[in-house]
Amino acid sequence: MYGLSKRQIERLQNVQKFAVRVISGIDYQQRITLALKSLHWLPVEVRINFKILPLVYKSCCGQTPSIYVIVSLHTTSGSPLVRRPAWLFRL
Repeated sequence: MYGLSKRQIERLQNVQKFAVRVISGIDYQQRITLALKSLHWLPVEVRINFKILPLVYKSCCGQTPSIYVIVSLHTTSGSPLVRRPAWLFRL
């Protein structure tokens, strides 16, 4: 899910909000922040980062699971300081 556009993340966030409202019975006009916390759910964008960061850390330490291989680092913008890993999934 890394590399999704902001629009796609917003759509997934709306699905998550709907699921929280169905599960906890919260009215549409009420805020869902407390319900998210009570369910121990992270917002979609935060969860994506939460899942990727341990993999990046393990790959830097040489503890990468055998299913993941870092292919290369490529620039996402014109700046050489902004980089992201490109992942190859082996089955």
